[in-house]
Formats: sequence, C-alpha cells, structure tokens
Amino acid sequence: MLALLAALLLADPVADGKVVILQGTIETKAEADAEYKPLKVGDTIDAGNLIRTGAGSKAIIELAGGVEVRLNEQTEIHLEAARKILIKKGRMMVKVPKGPPPPFELRSEHHPMKTDGCVADLSYQPRVPNGAPATGYYMVLEGSVKAFARNFQPVIFPGFVASAFGTQLNTPDSVRNGSMDTEWVHSLLVEQGKVTEETQNRAIELVSILSRQAENDPAEAALRSLGELAAPEIARWLSRSTLETQVVRRKAAARALSDSATLKSAALLAGLLTHPEAQVRVLVGAGLARIAGKDLGYNEAYWKGDKLEAGQKAWEEWVKQNAK
Repeated sequence: MLALLAALLLADPVADGKVVILQGTIETKAEADAEYKPLKVGDTIDAGNLIRTGAGSKAIIELAGGVEVRLNEQTEIHLEAARKILIKKGRMMVKVPKGPPPPFELRSEHHPMKTDGCVADLSYQPRVPNGAPATGYYMVLEGSVKAFARNFQPVIFPGFVASAFGTQLNTPDSVRNGSMDTEWVHSLLVEQGKVTEETQNRAIELVSILSRQAENDPAEAALRSLGELAAPEIARWLSRSTLETQVVRRKAAARALSDSATLKSAALLAGLLTHPEAQVRVLVGAGLARIAGKDLGYNEAYWKGDKLEAGQKAWEEWVKQNAK
C-alpha cells in the first residue's frame, strides 16, 4: 500500500499537458488569472487552464494517456479537465488513442461531443455580436465522435464532417480529401521529423488526386508542404506507376519530390534514375544536383538520352559517399 501511494505521489498529474512542438507563440492562464503567460517547449499546462496561440503560430500539446492536441494559429481552448477540452475559437486536431479510460470529451459552445478514440479536426468561430451566428465544422478522420444537439445526436464516422450554425447541427457530409483539408498540420508534422503511418497515408492520399487540377494544383502544394516526409511514398509510387493515363501525375509527383527532397532521401532519387520516362529522370536528376550543389557532369540533356549507365553509377557512388 505504501509503495502504491508513493508511486501515485511521484507520478505526473494526469491533468497536466506539455508543449512538445511550438511554432511561434503559445500562452496559458488559469481562469482566475488576469494575464496570460508565454510557454515554451517542455512547459507543462494544468487542467483548468486556458490556452491560446498567436497569429501565425501553431503548437502540439501532449496530454496524459497519449492524447495529442494540435493547435492552429489564433486558436483558444480550455483544458477543462484531463479528458475534456472546450474549443472557444479557432481550429485544432485531436488524436485520442483507444483505450480503457472513460470517453474523451470535446465541445464547442453549443455542441458537446464524446469519443472512445479518434482523430478529429475541429473548427469553431463564436457568434459575431449583431452579426453572423457561431459556426463549427467537426471532421473525423479516424475512429468516431458522437455529437449532441437538441433533438439530434449524430455519430460522425471517419471521412465525414458535420457543420454547425448557432445551435443547429447538420447531418454529416463526406469529406472531400482529409489530407488536403487538414494541410494546416503539415508544418507541425515536418517539425516532428518522423515518417509515420499518418505521413505515409497523407502522401498516398495526395498522390492519388495529384494533377486533377491543371493549374495551381492544391494537391501538389499540399504534398510539397509535407516536405521530406512524403519522399518515401512518392518514390515508391513513381517506381510502380506505368499507366499511360498517369504521365501528368508522374511529372507532378517527380517535381514535388525533386524540389523537397534532402540528403536523407538522395538514395530514393538516385534509384529513380533508371525510370523509363525521361521527364522523371530529368526531374530527379535536377533534384540530386540541387542537393549536391553540382550535377556531376550529367545535365538535363543527358537524362533525356538512352545511354544512362555512367550517370546512374556516378550518382550511386556519390550517394554512398555522402548520404550516410
């Protein structure tokens, strides 16, 4: 019994959150406090506190039980309890793992929500005085969320979003493309710097709709914003893509890879120098030259030719020597 009591006293309070990624500024205060105070990476946040991000700022907060909260700029939330968050304004993504604890509670001013495990993206803007009503968008990417409104209690399943206007909650609609619609988190994922199942799935989903829009393709922009994290999936897709109908998509994918790859993924680019399409070889060759600061004597004209062995071997050797 004494050992158990000591362990409980020494354990981190389940009510605390911790700032793990910060881009810009984040502040917190207890409800009774007059002023907010700034936070830095590693600082903890007590349950009951208000939290807000500044203009152009984003953050990731970890809560007990493996819950992750991602905050967009100019967002304000209230960590009401260890497993209860009120979004007062702005946008956040919450990742709640499935597990034995009681349901995690999310809510806006008008709509309580509960989940046993989910990845959900919530947006909320309060009512403008003498103007537009409060608006909310509750998007679920994984798991499910049950929302509550007067006479309506929908379960929002993966790939669906429920819109809200004032107290009215509408029937969930299908999401256009979850990865593109939540592109705002990409800079946070890039700063985390880890290729994960999430980054892999995002890259796959974005490649699948690449080049559907001829000019200013938003899918290509979203793919680029994943940076180096998208490189493995782009390279894997390019190595397997053979359909004539995917020529334009291959060019867009190779362009995104060439422009965002770093020394870490130079080997992936070098492996694509054997690609049967000249446009892919030209783009990945240019990407390697950008990374190395030189083209090793193999320019665009070379990669448009059909005698490629010397260039391929030169870049393979360069990668072996430099990408360790």
